Amino acid sequence: MNDIKNKLIGFIKDNYFIIIILLVAFSVRWYGIYFDYPFGVTWIGDERSTMQFLIDATNNKNLFTASSSYPVLMAFFYFPVLIIRIIYLALANNLHSLEEIKGFLIGHGIGQIYIIIRWFSVFIGTASVYLIYKIYSLIFKHKTSAYYAALVYTFSLIPVVLSHWGKLHAPMAFFFLLSLFFILKFEIEKKEKYFFWSTVAAAMSFSSHYIGIMSFVFPFVGLLSNWKEISVKTIIKSLASCIFVFLIAFAVDYKGIYIMFAGQYNLFLKPNNFAGLFPVGKFERFYYGLADVLKIEPVFF
Repeated sequence: MNDIKNKLIGFIKDNYFIIIILLVAFSVRWYGIYFDYPFGVTWIGDERSTMQFLIDATNNKNLFTASSSYPVLMAFFYFPVLIIRIIYLALANNLHSLEEIKGFLIGHGIGQIYIIIRWFSVFIGTASVYLIYKIYSLIFKHKTSAYYAALVYTFSLIPVVLSHWGKLHAPMAFFFLLSLFFILKFEIEKKEKYFFWSTVAAAMSFSSHYIGIMSFVFPFVGLLSNWKEISVKTIIKSLASCIFVFLIAFAVDYKGIYIMFAGQYNLFLKPNNFAGLFPVGKFERFYYGLADVLKIEPVFF
């Protein structure tokens, strides 16, 4: 017992500054997540879309009948916590059936279960601050620079906002950073397992939000730079893992993905009758489609 206590004290002494930064980051993100709780928490599209997918899948007892306009990887992380939350609400409010639980949520606010998505965003956003610290430590090998980067990211407005509400940009950014971290570890240590995990993290970033597809630049550049050191077996294993993640996030939600792409086509490519002062043709409208993709930069800065 004393051994564990001494190790814990030693760990805190060695890492007290980053622990303080992470506590501050957590506090900044946690503060206010119960805004308009529990009745007015369904106006964030990402929250509503993901939770509706879970509710529909649970009601129909079939994943393929539900749909979401976003990839649904995070829904599988939310689900166990959702079950625990529902059990807690049932026990705390003396509810004995699903009908009673539904009635309770209607009467006391659906936010009683939506709030779990914001909990995830807060923890994931805080974990992203830690990843920034680790990435800077690997690049510069200078703790002061890593502390400074983590501190700046702690208060950076857009990352705070995106990890305050239940926006899917938060897990997308976390897995983006995780992919970068693993590929840096691979470049330093040349262990193939890090290339594999960089690829998996990139797949999870893309499977959290569409613009996470840019995460694949890290394993791709890593492969181009080290193709002699990465075995065919590792490449095949990495591709197979990506396909597995895609099947979870996209295949079960094929209806929602189709609706989303059809909407994008109608918005950006389908001919219209717009004839304003500056008419916008379908090829010009294509560039508007890049706007969301470019939002990945302010996610980090």
